[in-house]
Amino acid sequence: MFIGYTFYGTKFWGKGINPQIKKLMLDYIFQFVDTVYFHVGKDNIRSRIAMEKLGAENKGEHEIAYFGEPSRMNILYQIKKENWL
Repeated sequence: MFIGYTFYGTKFWGKGINPQIKKLMLDYIFQFVDTVYFHVGKDNIRSRIAMEKLGAENKGEHEIAYFGEPSRMNILYQIKKENWL
């Protein structure tokens, strides 16, 4: 199961909103599945750090083609229910 993306305006960065939203999403989805995956752009260091702070495990690089866009390298992150906070 993949969880969708969250985007916040720069004035909201560093306010703790992203981890709160991710916690709500993960608490909900773990009622139904045991593993959740996230794609994060390889060069998106801010988002990669945020995923790692949540305890997500880096599972390696994957080339992803989003609708109507060229392929890009992403990092596949995984969080297992048994390891969730």
